[in-house]
Amino acid sequence: MQHIDWPVFESGNIAPISSQNNCFISAVNTQTMSPLPYFYLNICFVESIQPYLILFVVILVGLVGYFMMRKPEKTVSPPPDASLSNAIPLQLQAYERMALLVDRMAIPNLISRTSHEGLLAREMQMRLTKSIRDEFDYNITQQIYIDSATWNAIKTLKEKNLLLINQVAAGLAPTATGFELNKAILEKLLNDPQGNMHELVSEAISIEAKKLFKS
Repeated sequence: MQHIDWPVFESGNIAPISSQNNCFISAVNTQTMSPLPYFYLNICFVESIQPYLILFVVILVGLVGYFMMRKPEKTVSPPPDASLSNAIPLQLQAYERMALLVDRMAIPNLISRTSHEGLLAREMQMRLTKSIRDEFDYNITQQIYIDSATWNAIKTLKEKNLLLINQVAAGLAPTATGFELNKAILEKLLNDPQGNMHELVSEAISIEAKKLFKS
């Protein structure tokens, strides 16, 4: 580093530091604003960083201009009622399938559809319970389109019918026939105060479906 011999100033003078460069030191008194040698500003340092300052200002102005000129992207959103109107057909279809499911899980309809001569009670029990489970599992995804209370009522009907079939089958002799099982199930259903539960669930489905026409 070049050794600099600081000059002795007279008040208010500006003197050169080195003849090899154009560096000047100005003595300034920051408290009295009178020119005294308290600290020194190296003008050569300012000149050395001047290109970088210009480059920084150019980049800054360019970025500001870019963001000011940039237009926000417009997003096209569907009308407020578009999604609702598209969902109504799916909901109606789901309620139709639920009505069919309840009808097929109803004990009288289930027995008439799955009954077969020559079956033992145990075999008939398996056919009845398997039919209920298969029907329910096939339509399980429809729950996302219907009212939760209605779906819970359908699940309750399924569990109630499975319980009824298994309870009656457990009370029969091992040699009982499928016909005897069906007869015993229908008799117990007639004496059950909630024997018409499938009708109540069907009515609930119909009420919920009709609400869609009013929305």
